[in-house]
Amino acid sequence: TPVRPGDLKAIFFVRNLEGNSDRQDRMDAAREGLGTKVSVTFRDDETVVGYIPVPWNPTADGAFYLFPADPNSNNAVISVYPASVKKVEPLST
Repeated sequence: TPVRPGDLKAIFFVRNLEGNSDRQDRMDAAREGLGTKVSVTFRDDETVVGYIPVPWNPTADGAFYLFPADPNSNNAVISVYPASVKKVEPLST
């Protein structure tokens, strides 16, 4: 079955396929040089804190990249599809 980007919430590029379901990413971590710190809340109410590169440069299908705030996150980068987003809020670093 073909997968269309509009059907996706996001694509999570992970460091380790096993992951750790007990681990909680730190949302208060600060990282230099990654852009603007934001909170992204998806329509399913999952919230991810990370950095959006500046200048804003969405892909042709409207997706944007989010780098997790926690440098030790299993997610290296997340490609977020806008149809899955409830809100994006800028955060102070």
